[in-house]
Amino acid sequence: MTPEEKRILDIERIMPYDSKGTKGWLVRFNYYPNGARGGMKCHSKLFSWKKYGTPDAALDLARRYREEWLSKNRDILWLRGGGEYSHILPRNNTSGILGIDRVGRRLASGNDNYAWQAAVRCADGVKRSTRFAVKKHGELGALKKAIEYRLNGLRGLLASDRFKDDPTLSGVISYYGDILANIEDLKDQDSSRSVLEIVKDAEIDATSKYEQICVRVGQQRFRRQVMEYFESRCAVTGSSALIRASHIKPWRIASDPERLDYRNGLALSPSLDAAFDLGLISFGADGRILIAQPFLSDACRLGITPSMRLVRLTDGHIHYLDWHRKNAFDRGLPNGDAKTLVDATGLEPVTPSV
Repeated sequence: MTPEEKRILDIERIMPYDSKGTKGWLVRFNYYPNGARGGMKCHSKLFSWKKYGTPDAALDLARRYREEWLSKNRDILWLRGGGEYSHILPRNNTSGILGIDRVGRRLASGNDNYAWQAAVRCADGVKRSTRFAVKKHGELGALKKAIEYRLNGLRGLLASDRFKDDPTLSGVISYYGDILANIEDLKDQDSSRSVLEIVKDAEIDATSKYEQICVRVGQQRFRRQVMEYFESRCAVTGSSALIRASHIKPWRIASDPERLDYRNGLALSPSLDAAFDLGLISFGADGRILIAQPFLSDACRLGITPSMRLVRLTDGHIHYLDWHRKNAFDRGLPNGDAKTLVDATGLEPVTPSV
């Protein structure tokens, strides 16, 4: 290969081939169809000089093939430099968050010298890392800054032609964005542990931390999407204070897609949210509130009245509300056998259909 050929050669995933009298360019990819290191496979294609006339012609075709293959198979690639596109944790990770670790030690003086460290491979291919001292920023602040550093590095990749339309990278960026949102909130509207509590737990391994963080990220994403849809206001009262985003079909029994579907959520004021969660109220397909008879007097004291109704319902919301009426509403309340509904107009009770 001449110096001129070396100069013009884009060698990424393309290598010279010379075997048994055949010369050409070999395009080669290692890929992971199951997302696991142990399942690595190899794909290659040879572009011989003889078949395509000249080395330059063969090289042009090899480059074209490489780009087409990359565009179709990015989701199964372990890209060189790795990490940014995979949630497979390296063995030395202790936080459960890819590219983020808590480092340092206690000094002989008795003072702590801990920091949160972030690493990212930037658009120029260079891996960069930095540390944020816990003493300076606080535990929460240092962790947040480390994640922001990594997130900004990944966003920088989007500016390059190679990665700007990469859906995998966009998904990873959303993942870190949701972790940041959870850290800022510390906790959602339930008793689950925050990301900060998870990553600092020395009793569980990094893989378990990662799995727990994924749950928190999913909950955070669900909450954000529900709040965005209802414009951070109660879907019944229109209040913007103390709003909670809760599942219609509960998390514990919902399927994975249902858990993350914003249409399986309502933004409600605290008293409405608690009553809905306990099955003391529900809503009809037209949004009208339904109040369980045994709860009616207390509902009025709490400001929950038969004239209330939900707004901005989609077909998806209506589907989940149908499940709630049939499976969660007016169950296990006092007055056992005489279970009735009071519809939004205050007219005669309606017996529920199950």
